[in-house]
Formats: sequence, C-alpha cells, structure tokens
Amino acid sequence: MKLVWASGGTFAGITGEEMLAVSERNGASGVFLTLESWGLDPTALLAVLGIFLLWGLVRPWGQVFPRWTLLLHGRRVPRWPPLAPALLGAATLAPSALWGSDTWPWPRPT
Repeated sequence: MKLVWASGGTFAGITGEEMLAVSERNGASGVFLTLESWGLDPTALLAVLGIFLLWGLVRPWGQVFPRWTLLLHGRRVPRWPPLAPALLGAATLAPSALWGSDTWPWPRPT
C-alpha cells in the first residue's frame, strides 16, 4: 500500500498526495513527510527492523557481530538486543489479543 502511494498510485480510493496532505495537516515533521513520500513511514521501518531481527535468529551473524560493525565485530551478540524488541512487541500485542478475544474471562470494556 505504501509503495503504491509512493509510486503515485491509488490504494483504497486514496492517493499518496492525499495521505501526505493529511500527515502535514496533522503536524508531521519534515523528516516524517520526506520518508513518507518515499513510502517509508514508522510502520514500514518497524517491519524492516523486524525482518532484520528475524534474520539475526537464523543467520550466523545473529550470534557474532559481523565485520561491518567496526568496533564490535567478532564479539558475541548479547541476549538483550534481539529480546527487548520482541518482548516490547509481545507486551503491546497481548492486551489487544486478549480484549479482542471472545474467551476473555470477564466482560469486555466498552
């Protein structure tokens, strides 16, 4: 959807220019507007971070820092850098999963 908007297309009846105008009207910063015009907003950047973390779990460089990390290369990756985003994501998604579920043990808030 964001790439369609960035390339000048229309998605769900809304153009990329309309989305940029809404973001600008809502007070978005210049950096945010520039990134959004390229199809990169916070959700897209977080998706890239998630893919990077997932690759770190299955590739050798997830255990030892690669050469391109100049000061850290060759050292073991501590456990907290990949675990912190995973725990934060789980902590934010769990309540919505529970409240959205029909098996919640008490009445849903209205």
